[in-house]
Amino acid sequence: MENTITAGSKLELNDNAVIKYNSIVAFKVKNSTEVNVLRVVGCPGDTVEISNGQIYVNNKLMEKPLSSKKIYTVYLKNPSDFKKLEHYKFSVYSANYSMFSLSKDEYNEILRMKIVDSIYTLPVDSNQVQLGVLKNKFSKHSNSYYFGPVLIPTKNHIIDDEILSITPQFLAPSDLGKKISDKYYFCIGDNFPEAKDSRFIGLIPKSSIIGVVDKIQNVKSINVTNLPN
Repeated sequence: MENTITAGSKLELNDNAVIKYNSIVAFKVKNSTEVNVLRVVGCPGDTVEISNGQIYVNNKLMEKPLSSKKIYTVYLKNPSDFKKLEHYKFSVYSANYSMFSLSKDEYNEILRMKIVDSIYTLPVDSNQVQLGVLKNKFSKHSNSYYFGPVLIPTKNHIIDDEILSITPQFLAPSDLGKKISDKYYFCIGDNFPEAKDSRFIGLIPKSSIIGVVDKIQNVKSINVTNLPN
């Protein structure tokens, strides 16, 4: 959730809030004390699919928040000018090219600086395979920019291999044949290019969610340190 919530932020959580689209939830992974923070984009019964970095929920395009990031390629004729951009997050590709992870506001800031000779969205190959990305039998792609479709199960669904494949952190093979007794959510990080979110760790059960981020109501406070972007 980088750029939306920075490491070390003090968050106020409402543990009674209704979880809905765009809720930012804090949760714990099974057998871990680490607190993670992600944004809800898919609720029980939804179908989630990602194509060319765009998220579709029930075939409807979901607008990402302004803090959400994309990968851009920046070209500079004079490589020393990269020093003027060093407070942005980027990795060097070659002497004249670097890959930047930018929000829309950061992208516009760089344009106004009139330093770069070229900046464009990094194209992603839909056939690229990423081994860490979750996949089920209905998936067309195994790629964080081309993902799914994934059908989020609802309570009382019978647990099968399909459901196990998208809930690896919370269900085990021994759960096969049982009924789901929890609600599950598909969550993403606003630092979309780098986030280890439901594309990688799977659906998040309600029982693991300790609260919805609520900066107004002082219900419970935690200090978040290791955010998963």
